[in-house]
Amino acid sequence: MNRSVICSVLFVCALLAALAASAPAAYAAGEPVTGTITPSSGSLVIGVKQTFTASFSDGDGFADITDCRILLNTALVGHNGIFLRHDRTANKLWLRDDANSAWLGGCAPGSANTIENSRCTVHCADTAVTGAGAGLTVRVGLTLKPLVGGKVLKEWLYVGDRAGHGDGWNQAGEITVASAPPSNTSVSPSSGLVPAGAQTFSDSA
Repeated sequence: MNRSVICSVLFVCALLAALAASAPAAYAAGEPVTGTITPSSGSLVIGVKQTFTASFSDGDGFADITDCRILLNTALVGHNGIFLRHDRTANKLWLRDDANSAWLGGCAPGSANTIENSRCTVHCADTAVTGAGAGLTVRVGLTLKPLVGGKVLKEWLYVGDRAGHGDGWNQAGEITVASAPPSNTSVSPSSGLVPAGAQTFSDSA
């Protein structure tokens, strides 16, 4: 083989080796991935505070994660849903508005704030974000509102990192939202012996 060709091949090999050695660790170790959410099935009731816990991970360590998102809706759309975002770098929690046009809140987990749209109330005091090793866990306190009563909500997760890598939207569960449980509105007579069948109840379902 011609000596000049050999030299060119060796130069290219050396250049490729140098580029590989200088590549950011983020590309070598791994990209972020979504995990699980609880509850991921079953039935929930409007007007009762619930705790949702979602997990995420990154091969470069949880500190490489910058953006965690949770979406509860009948379809993979942001409007008229429960669309949450946690900015890990700023440690702020956001809720998307009904029109999917603006983020509401920007409050720190654990603070006394609440964030609302027509579908839910987010209780920041009952919200916490913890990380260890490659894993990040986001726990959010929510109260579901009547507009989601009777609906089946699919649960999607998304995660992104500092390099702009993302895992895409992944469905992690599906829950059914029931209406409020029956409540006792009146009892007649209000004192003395109560004959069978004289109680009056109501059910919003």
